[in-house]
Amino acid sequence: MRLFFIILGIIGLTMLFFGVKWILKTLKAKEIIEFPLMEGERDVEIKRTGLFALYILGVRSVDYSPHFKIKIENRENGKTVTSKENAVQMRFHKKQKMGIEYLNFSISMIGVYKIKIEKPENLIVKQTMLRTIIPFQSSSPIENIQLLIKETVPISQKILGIIFLIVGLNLSTWGIMLGINPGLFGIQ
Repeated sequence: MRLFFIILGIIGLTMLFFGVKWILKTLKAKEIIEFPLMEGERDVEIKRTGLFALYILGVRSVDYSPHFKIKIENRENGKTVTSKENAVQMRFHKKQKMGIEYLNFSISMIGVYKIKIEKPENLIVKQTMLRTIIPFQSSSPIENIQLLIKETVPISQKILGIIFLIVGLNLSTWGIMLGINPGLFGIQ
């Protein structure tokens, strides 16, 4: 029985290691650029390939408007980068401003990219996170809203990082504790 608990402890430590690694990778993501939403168009130099996210700063929730669009295209070859709006709006704080991860895109070629915002006035932003209040709250002004582009990791890795951290911590603590002293709770 002691060997079983020690093996559980080792599995827990492994999960804890990967959970911490993935969470740190999320927290250490580098910012590329921050600019005002109303600017309309901006050139951005991306120096490495990978997954990136566009965040909207200064809001607590965003309603998807069919008229508001953000297009990202490579300046050199004119190809448009496919982007995907997030189903799960991850929230965060930056300099005492609330922000939302709005869309993700993958860059396979380094270079200069043009970020074009079509009809920014059609973006519907709210200052509440409560889903029951959002339909009744009027839209907030968009003059102070900023866009932020930053490296990111897939949402599945963010969620698994949190789960692995919690489960790994518990599993390793109980596994090692019961592996050392299996008679703690009358287990022999």
